Amino acid sequence: MHSKRVVFLVCVLMIAVNFAVVQMEKQETIENAVIYREKVSKSSRDYPSREPIRIDNDAGFIYENGVSGGSGTSDDPYIIENYSIDGKDYGCCIYIGNTTRYFVIRNCTLYNASGNSEPYFLNSGILLYNVTNGRVENVNFTGCGTGFSIYVSSYIEIVNCNSSVNGLAASIYQSNNCTLADISAYYNFLGIWVYQSQRIEGINLTLEENSDGSNPGLEIRESSNVTIANSTIRKNVGGITMDTSEFIEIIGCNISENSDPGIYIKDSKEIDIALCQIIENENYGIYIYNLDSTALRNIYISNNNLYNNTSANIFIQSSSGISIDRNIIEKSKFGIYLSKFSGGRLSNNTVKNSRSDNIYLTNSCNFNLIYGNEITGSNTGINITSNCLNNFLIKNKIQYCEDAGIDLLSSQYTNISENIVQKCSLGISILSSSYSTISNNTIISNANFGMLFGDSDYNTISYNAIVSNRGTVGSYGIYLTSTSKGNVFYGNAFIRNTRAVYDTQTANNLWYSTVTNRGNYWDNWTMPDADNNGIVDIPYPINPGVNDTYPLTQIPRAPIRINNDDEFTPANGVYQGLGTPEEPYVLENFNIDGTNFGYCIYIGNTTKYFTIRNCTLHNASNPMGNVDEYYMDAGVNIYNATNGKLFNCSMKSCVFGAYIQHSEKIDISNCSAFDNTNNIQILNSKSISVTNCKLTSALNSGLVVQESAYYSIENNSISNCFYGINAKNTYYGNISMNLISKHSYAIQFINSSLCNIKNNNITNAIIGLELNASSNNNTVFQNKINNTQQKGIYIYDASNDNFIAENNVSENSRAGLYLERSENNTIFNNTILGNGGNGIFVSLSSKNNITSNIIKSNSKNGIHFENSESNNVEWNDIEYNDNLANGGGVYGLNLNQSLIHNNSIISNGKGIYLASSYNNSIQFNQVARNGNGGIYLSYSQENKIISNDITNNMGFNMIVETSQNTSIFDNTITASSIQSGIKVYASESCKLVNNTVISSNNYDYAIEVTENSNFTEVILNNIIEYNTGIYIQNAHHLIIASNNISRCMYGIYSNSSKNDTIYANTMHSNDYGIKVYNNLNLKIHNNEIYQSNGGIEISSSEQCIIQSNYIHDCIYSISFWMSKNNIIVNNDIYNSTNGIHLEDSDNNSILYNYLVNITDKSNNSIFLEGTSNHTYVAFNYIQNFTLALYILSSNNTICNNILVSNNYGLYLKNSDDNIISFNRIESNSYYGLYLTTSSGNIIHHNS
Repeated sequence: MHSKRVVFLVCVLMIAVNFAVVQMEKQETIENAVIYREKVSKSSRDYPSREPIRIDNDAGFIYENGVSGGSGTSDDPYIIENYSIDGKDYGCCIYIGNTTRYFVIRNCTLYNASGNSEPYFLNSGILLYNVTNGRVENVNFTGCGTGFSIYVSSYIEIVNCNSSVNGLAASIYQSNNCTLADISAYYNFLGIWVYQSQRIEGINLTLEENSDGSNPGLEIRESSNVTIANSTIRKNVGGITMDTSEFIEIIGCNISENSDPGIYIKDSKEIDIALCQIIENENYGIYIYNLDSTALRNIYISNNNLYNNTSANIFIQSSSGISIDRNIIEKSKFGIYLSKFSGGRLSNNTVKNSRSDNIYLTNSCNFNLIYGNEITGSNTGINITSNCLNNFLIKNKIQYCEDAGIDLLSSQYTNISENIVQKCSLGISILSSSYSTISNNTIISNANFGMLFGDSDYNTISYNAIVSNRGTVGSYGIYLTSTSKGNVFYGNAFIRNTRAVYDTQTANNLWYSTVTNRGNYWDNWTMPDADNNGIVDIPYPINPGVNDTYPLTQIPRAPIRINNDDEFTPANGVYQGLGTPEEPYVLENFNIDGTNFGYCIYIGNTTKYFTIRNCTLHNASNPMGNVDEYYMDAGVNIYNATNGKLFNCSMKSCVFGAYIQHSEKIDISNCSAFDNTNNIQILNSKSISVTNCKLTSALNSGLVVQESAYYSIENNSISNCFYGINAKNTYYGNISMNLISKHSYAIQFINSSLCNIKNNNITNAIIGLELNASSNNNTVFQNKINNTQQKGIYIYDASNDNFIAENNVSENSRAGLYLERSENNTIFNNTILGNGGNGIFVSLSSKNNITSNIIKSNSKNGIHFENSESNNVEWNDIEYNDNLANGGGVYGLNLNQSLIHNNSIISNGKGIYLASSYNNSIQFNQVARNGNGGIYLSYSQENKIISNDITNNMGFNMIVETSQNTSIFDNTITASSIQSGIKVYASESCKLVNNTVISSNNYDYAIEVTENSNFTEVILNNIIEYNTGIYIQNAHHLIIASNNISRCMYGIYSNSSKNDTIYANTMHSNDYGIKVYNNLNLKIHNNEIYQSNGGIEISSSEQCIIQSNYIHDCIYSISFWMSKNNIIVNNDIYNSTNGIHLEDSDNNSILYNYLVNITDKSNNSIFLEGTSNHTYVAFNYIQNFTLALYILSSNNTICNNILVSNNYGLYLKNSDDNIISFNRIESNSYYGLYLTTSSGNIIHHNS
């Protein structure tokens, strides 16, 4: 310790002794110092003068020693202030030593400290010796040996002081935790000297014109943890000197115009120099030298501006472990000069306009990384010479060099990769250098040679782009002297060079890889390639005797990343174009393997026009799993870009073949994508087109469009994917003329609207076309969809207002068209043919319009509805669908409030089948030749079947089963084989009105109302040629009225019914007009029955009323069998063989009937036989019969009848106990009254 103090004292003494000498040598400095001292002298007049102050312990803080206040605590320090002190011959103006109390010295002028250089004086304006907790502020120091000295002290602050025209502005010796802030130092021999100290801060220092010919503005020796920030160090002999120091920070300083290096570093480590302006210093901006070149220094030089420092902006010798990063370095002889420099990093610097070399490495500089620098305008961009080994030059941009962009001389094992070298006289020069790797560089537009090899052996040159090196007639892409041998060239691209290569046969260089048997790309030698293996079938002739045996059809290169318009550069594969519509930037003919990159080509945040064409892009993957928008594992990833084209590219074995996101006006055409997870994905983009592409064998989707609008997908072939085209949340898309096959979903829309899907050919999918999740207002037009495993077209989940028209949907394994939970769709003029399920299936849907479709030969129903309402089915041709029991043309389960109009429903299973449906209208349909029936309603209500043409349906033409309030109006029903007309079964309150039911086979029932089909009305129907016109069984409260029934076996047959009314019907040419069996309370009135075998036949019935009927030209007019308590009243019977016949029927009444034969006398007018007892026959008029009244029963009352012009008026046989009275019997041919084997009869008042 004693020896170090001696050194320190000697140094201080020498500075003080030399002060005057230097002043005399530098007249300018003396003049400036005089001016400054006069200024200080004037300011000192503001303070009272006193003699120097000496405090040597805490007890010395007293008034007599200049202490004007305070108690020595941190909140109330001792105060020494407002003094002007002349320290001449005293050696110190203020001395404070051996104290721990808090104190402040402020607002003082201290000058002329001299005469004593002992350790306790040091000729200092202020000397703090062995002190803690001191602060000096707003003090001027001048004319002293040292302005202020901090000696073996700690926690000292010197703030807002000026120390000028001293020997030293300040010295800090063996001290720690000191801060110097806002210090100005001018015209001193030495600015600030820091020696053997720690944790020192210098902030906002101004050190100018401090110079004795050798000392700098700031010197740091044997110290650590020193920070100098935001300071100006200018016009000193040197700027900052560091010697044997560590953990030093120089931050944000202006170090300029010093006459020695701006920063000089010797044998120091852990240095950080950042954000500094190091400008116009003599010799060097930064100079680093170490005696031990192998010691790791960890010096960081970053974000500085080094400009016009004379010999070199940065000079480093015998050093290792130094990082030079993100600096701007320009205008020196050398930008960066390195000698015996190892393990360093030069990265992301801008180095330009050096007079010799921008970066120069010499004399065994080994294992250094030169990365990402932009190097412009010098003799040589990067010059590596004199036995340098294992250096790496990566991703640098070098341009406008007068000689070589990269010059490698007598240096081995260099890695030169991914650099751009352009517009130099020579791109890369390799002389007397071997065993180097030169790969993935872009060497473009150099005047003489792209690469020059001389006396250089066994280098590997691969995957470089050598483009447009064509300045002179003698230019070559690569030139090898005959003394360069054993070099291997493969994967390189030679494009538009004056001449591609010069090589000699004797050199024995190899122009392809022996591992892959793949050579180089030659722009004039790209075909033929008959086997499509990427290798031209004919070797490329380089020079006589020198060939590329395996020339390539495309350019192999590393992935390309362009993240703004400025990055459309040759380094990124852009060798032509201006970025305009007429001359877009072009990336072409590349073969790119994206393994471990996450993309093959990425273009982002651009607006310039660009084209990617004729590329093969494959294996984009990222082992780190990074799939954000900047990677996506895509063959092509276009992000936030406009005005791009992707043409004739092949994309395979990626997560995404092409991924277009947040982009606009991108055109993808004539590309192929296969074996990707998604072949093409479009996200948050608009105005994207995909045309004439082949997209196949994707694990997920051939093409995905999400959150996008105004896109077009046309003329593509898409096959063997899970989804062919998948659109989610899209608008205004156009999908047309695509061939889409072998998918789970050929086209799937999810929440996508206002799109056109037209003229596509979809085949061999599970589902052909799906509109899902509110996919609305789309047009699906003229598509061909066939051979799907499930549904041809599937519309569901609130997908509304779509127009589905003129599509051919055929031979799908299940439904042709499936509509679920959707409304207001129009299905128009489609051909739906031969599907394995329903032609059209509609579930939980409403307000859809199914119109003018051809629906044929589907295995299930032509149209199938479930749980739907308010749909319209009209003008469809529905044929040959489903021959199962309940299937057929139109099938509705819980179908409500819908219209089924004007359809042709022919040769299906059933024509129309509705179950559990209500308030539908079935109208104007042609329902014919269906195999299992025409129209069938089951468990339905309030439906209308109107004006249909129902013809020749097998089994039945119409059945209404367990259905209420059905209206069947104005239908025409025609049968030619065993078919019923209309059957109403277990259905109440139905109305059958004005129907025409015709058959030619006289079999089955025209209208059948059975099984509690109560309160049904059958009115105004026209029935021809059935077994039975109207058949009623176990149906009550019916009204059968105004029907016209002819050529049937039975006009009306009523069985086991009650309270029915049959009136105003016209029945003729039937075997029987009306036949009644087991009825109760039946009313038959006002009917006309003629030309039939039987008019009305009542059997086993009671309480029936036969009234006001007009029966003529029949064999049997009215007949009763085993019936009682009936009334036959007021009927007109003309020209019938038999009038009224009762057999085994008692307690009946025959009243007011008019029975007349105009021509020949017929058999019996009224005939009672068997047990037809207790019959009341009265007020009847009978004329021109063989037997007017023929009685073979007993206990009858026969009165008030008129029997005229018959053969027999009243004929009784085996008839007892009858009352015969008040009858008028006249003009009968044989007997008026004839009795035989009869007794107990009472006959009176007859005339």
